[in-house]
Amino acid sequence: MRLTLLVFSFLPISFFGSDKPDKYPPIDKQFDMLWSTQMGSASFKSNLIITNNNLIIGSNGSDFMDYYISDKASGVYTIDRKDGSIINHFANESIGDMDVNGLLLHNNRLYFGNDNEEFLCTSLDGKIIFRNPTSGDIEHEPVLINNKGTQQIIYATEMGEVKAINPITGKAIWSYYTPDFEGWKPGDNRGIFKVKSFFTNSSSFYTKPIVADLTNDGVSDLVYLTYNSKIYAINGASGKLLWLNEQYDRSEIVLMQTGSKEDPSFSFFSETNDEKFKATRHLITLNKYGKQIAITDIPNSTYGMGVNALSLNNFFIAQRDSLIEIDNRGQYKTYSRSNLFPTVDYLGKNVIEERNAYESLISNRTFSYKGDPNCVIILNQHDHAYYEYGFIEIYSLTAHKVLDRLGLPMASEFPPIITDINKDGNLDLLLNCYNGYLYCYDLKVKP
Repeated sequence: MRLTLLVFSFLPISFFGSDKPDKYPPIDKQFDMLWSTQMGSASFKSNLIITNNNLIIGSNGSDFMDYYISDKASGVYTIDRKDGSIINHFANESIGDMDVNGLLLHNNRLYFGNDNEEFLCTSLDGKIIFRNPTSGDIEHEPVLINNKGTQQIIYATEMGEVKAINPITGKAIWSYYTPDFEGWKPGDNRGIFKVKSFFTNSSSFYTKPIVADLTNDGVSDLVYLTYNSKIYAINGASGKLLWLNEQYDRSEIVLMQTGSKEDPSFSFFSETNDEKFKATRHLITLNKYGKQIAITDIPNSTYGMGVNALSLNNFFIAQRDSLIEIDNRGQYKTYSRSNLFPTVDYLGKNVIEERNAYESLISNRTFSYKGDPNCVIILNQHDHAYYEYGFIEIYSLTAHKVLDRLGLPMASEFPPIITDINKDGNLDLLLNCYNGYLYCYDLKVKP
């Protein structure tokens, strides 16, 4: 039952802080667990590759920050789709930070970067075909584009380099360096860079770009939104900067391609603060030349925007206390999913807190739940009443309400994936938690 502020006003003071709200029912009370396997932690930047018989996924191992010399659990895992058994584990050498997030499968080869300033190409069984030094850690999934008959794989580093390489040889085709780039370049002393990079907290390219033809030359270009709130458009044919928009003080990390294929635009969320540090959020849309064409204030909230978006006819993104729907014109609707509970703050004051997570993640598709065919799953990375744990919401896009909340074995930041994992004809739910386990649950419905 959802409590409201009106209900809270009739509760005795002794209720606040004396008893926590109930934990949510565990997910396996609603959905049968088909299998679980220990493969380390996956992040919000991780993606899943599905082959005929297996799943392939990158791992950050036992910790997202490798404070020790090695973490043998990181690297790349190949997992049997039907029973969750580990078929292969590779790219997890004994020395270095071998955390892997995004992966690309192309022509039966895997392409991925790691946190050891490397970009690798391997066979599906893990044999290394080439291994290139890079100018920094690589966090996101590489992308493949066709440059007038020549295929290019493109990746970007935290330090501020975007690079295109030949997928067969690994040789560089072009590079673009941000104006504030301070990473390694070919010819520099690699050893000095490695020591320096260990102490560097960079803020450039973390998430994959939007791929769109901005110049109408038949070659896809790359549009990146960085962690330091800059938007770069890079020419896919030459690597030259098309435009840079750096007028926004703070932005969220989700960038959405709105507009049309012929005339793309790009929408994202930004925040400004007044002289009293009161924050206002905006939905901003840029045209394909990087110029702002729309800005709309969005409702006050308990802050915290999700870190991915679901694209149906419109985009859906989870704010901490709401779900926002955005159309191709960059206009929005918002639906409440607030989830309040009473607690005591660090000053000992009785307060009403939002239980949902600051940065939620939404599933890759809809599914049918309790007769409603238009449901999504929203992952709350942490339960703010029981911070060690996470939970999922099953949210109806038809009724615009939460139908159920189910507890997870631990907190999580892996995007919920809905697909037929074990090839039995039913949809399944794949989740990864901070305990390092990958879980597969039977949703008991057809695609």
